[in-house]
Amino acid sequence: MGYQPNAMALAQISWNRQIGNWNFTAYDVFSPRIYQYNIWDVFLSSQSAFGNLSPLERVGRYSLGYGAGDLSNYNPQFGAGLRPSSWNGMAGYYNILGVRAVGTLGPSTKSLFYLYRTDYWDAKFQSITSGLTGGAYIQTGNANSTAYAGYNFASFDSFSSLLNWAVAGVRQQLGPAMTVYAQGGYNWYSGDNKGPSGALATLGIQQRLGQQTAHYLEVGRRVYTPVTGPYGIENYVDYRINHMMGYRSSISAYVGMSERHIATVGNSLTVRYAGAIFNTLFTMRLSAFASSGWAKTASGASAYVYDAWTHRFGLRYNLTQNIQSQAFYQYQEVRSNSSAYNYSEHFIYLGVTKRF
Repeated sequence: MGYQPNAMALAQISWNRQIGNWNFTAYDVFSPRIYQYNIWDVFLSSQSAFGNLSPLERVGRYSLGYGAGDLSNYNPQFGAGLRPSSWNGMAGYYNILGVRAVGTLGPSTKSLFYLYRTDYWDAKFQSITSGLTGGAYIQTGNANSTAYAGYNFASFDSFSSLLNWAVAGVRQQLGPAMTVYAQGGYNWYSGDNKGPSGALATLGIQQRLGQQTAHYLEVGRRVYTPVTGPYGIENYVDYRINHMMGYRSSISAYVGMSERHIATVGNSLTVRYAGAIFNTLFTMRLSAFASSGWAKTASGASAYVYDAWTHRFGLRYNLTQNIQSQAFYQYQEVRSNSSAYNYSEHFIYLGVTKRF
């Protein structure tokens, strides 16, 4: 799927066809869900072509950024409660079945329609939840200036309730070194399960500081729709910077905060995070990386506070043009206000990836 690079799942199939000015895609993705780290991790955000202004990053095992995937990546009860001594691996399975259509409406205007259904089961294939998400967007502009607007909906509680949100945004290139963008909107609930309505807003800047350094800052309030967790609203701020150390090495750092409100369960979750990543290239085939990340999670409903440090070092080796091997060692240290959930973990990963 061209709009979802590096998507991996246990089973994935897609169909694509061009009919006139419209490009139609139908897809199905089936994947197991594993606490805390999903080896076949996938999140198919069909609206990402327009509404997704943020990158996706991880602090160790924790997804951060828009479309972060499973809410359980944030949940401290999952992260600490299922420590290695009691971890049984499989949490369940989910399937995503969707369609999307992108149409050209002239030399500078196009539209998007998307609809996908998610089904989530436990390890014994007993149904946990199902959801339906869809929407429509229109976009106009060029490489230097773009504007878009759209409407989205997401169902929950056996399709008896809807979370609705409408947004409009602009992206503007200010010279060769700076891009600014902004998005505004409104969300509201309908159906049996009501939740708070309110304004949505995103403001961001991407800037290059010379030939070797670039940074990014984004702040806002947005909707998130994880695959296997309840939908909600997120207030966030995220900053990251990248510096090239010659042509072989780079270092990146990031810091931010996310405050999530889950209307259906009346809970809130706050995550503060910071970290750094170093990459270096030894030869055209062999590279190494090292990262260190910190995340502090607080759950409002249970007054639960959770600190995690994650350190990782690894090597990548390109066996061929399309086959890459990877090995890394990870150490994670977890401390919380409940001593029963404190633990440390050593994790070794060996893998090979082939791209077709």
